[in-house]
Amino acid sequence: MKGKLYAIGVGPGDPELITLKGFRLLKEVDVIVSTRSDQETESPALSIIRPLLESPEVRYMEFVFPIKGRCQIFMDLWLQAAEKMHSLIEEGKEIAFIVSDDPVVHSIFIYLLDIMEAEYGEIPLEIVPGINSFSAGASFIKIPLVMDNENLAVVPPTVTAEELKGILNNFDTVAIINISSKIQYILSILREQNLLESTYFIERCQENNIYNEVDLESLGEDKTANIIIVKT
Repeated sequence: MKGKLYAIGVGPGDPELITLKGFRLLKEVDVIVSTRSDQETESPALSIIRPLLESPEVRYMEFVFPIKGRCQIFMDLWLQAAEKMHSLIEEGKEIAFIVSDDPVVHSIFIYLLDIMEAEYGEIPLEIVPGINSFSAGASFIKIPLVMDNENLAVVPPTVTAEELKGILNNFDTVAIINISSKIQYILSILREQNLLESTYFIERCQENNIYNEVDLESLGEDKTANIIIVKT
């Protein structure tokens, strides 16, 4: 009898924002899996669920990926992860692959799923959605993302300047996520488009998973922003 793979979104950081279904499955599955970079001491997804489960390490499996490297290195690591997880499913194990936020919004899980299906065909799978970071950020600072006939774009910071300008001109609200070191690049575009006054900069505190609004003047000094929400 084959097992099953669950992709579970564990939300934006606060353990209380995990869905009831996700929480139930995390208690029931045989193995919990997640990834982290080689510059992280712990998987962000694991840090979210740790307060909810008793000794999650006992049934935890982790795949570590380098921040930088050749494409072949990444592909080899993904193939190894896919092979290991497929073997567990064939053994009848139920696996929870956990990701921060939501498994279908800019998630690393989709890469793994594509590789698994390319290598082994269709697998028993259920995706459990999670609360995404841009919704959480907007909720914490109490602003609506969209209302009535407004439209929303969610974009990574890797878009080109021309692409981002086009998106800003065609959407009522633009959420830019996973910003990292791209903050100055994005700021320059927002400044050029005269949108800084209608932009919210949101930072998630890693220690207590609380979202805070960051003043424009503070950016680039001792603060950054994980999420930028632009009301065009």
